[in-house]
Parts: sequence; C-alpha cells; structure tokens
Amino acid sequence: MTSPLGSPLPAIHLHARWLMVALTATTPAATACHGCFTMWAPSTVTLNFGDAVWEPGVWQLEVNGYTQDALCVVSLPHVDGELVSCGLNAALSFDADGGVASMTLTEFAPDSFSLYLTRDGEEVFQDAFTPSYDLSEPNGHGCGETRTTTIQVDL
Repeated sequence: MTSPLGSPLPAIHLHARWLMVALTATTPAATACHGCFTMWAPSTVTLNFGDAVWEPGVWQLEVNGYTQDALCVVSLPHVDGELVSCGLNAALSFDADGGVASMTLTEFAPDSFSLYLTRDGEEVFQDAFTPSYDLSEPNGHGCGETRTTTIQVDL
C-alpha cells in the first residue's frame, strides 16, 4: 500500500489502519450510548413551609431518609449575609420576615424520610413523608431517571 504521495507505507501504519477500521466497524454496535446529554440533573426534594411562623432562635432542620441525610442550622430571623450552615446537598431560602420559606435537597429522593425541626435544642416538629415523585429523563431516553417532588409542610 502507498501513501497519497506515492511512497510505500510502513507495516505499522497498515496495522494501525486495520485497527481503526475494525474499531469503527464495531463501535456503534458495542456501545449503549443513545445520544445521552451530560447535564447535571439531580433528584430533588423541595420542602415548602408556606406561612409558617418561625420563632427567634437557633434552628436545626434535619431530614433523614433510609440512606440519605440532610441538615441545616440557622439563626432566625435570618438577615442577609449571616451564616447558614447546610450540608452539601441542602439549601435554604428565606421569606421577607427572615423565616425559612423552603429547604431544597439535591441528590436526594428516598422512598420515605423524616423531618425533624429543633429550636435552641428542643424538638419543635417531627413528621414522616412518603412522597410521590415526578419522573423525567432530562439527559435523554434511557440515560437515567431524575425524581423530583415538592412537599408542603404545615408546622
């Protein structure tokens, strides 16, 4: 075999060319990729607290699933710029009065979980939830499901 310039190709080039042809011929059949996207789309639980009245104090919001946990500690009423301590998978949003409007838990979608709220070390609220989730495949069909739900928590 010769190169486009007419010179003979070395044997190693012929073997590499054969390998590329062989891989190209088998790759589509051997791979399970169906055009999946790689967008980060974690399963998410959002807890809405609506018009809850949050007494001043240090609050701990703890969520325990079978193998998943989330925790936030915050002084209320919250003032912009004050420290909010949450685990990597939890975030709080606040209402105009400095109370907790919602808690969002990412990479979190257990079949059931419990919510515990304490103020200044004393338990104020406890409830268990078995949510129904909306299922989606944001990265394409067959590329993994994302489970999301929003729950109204009445304190």
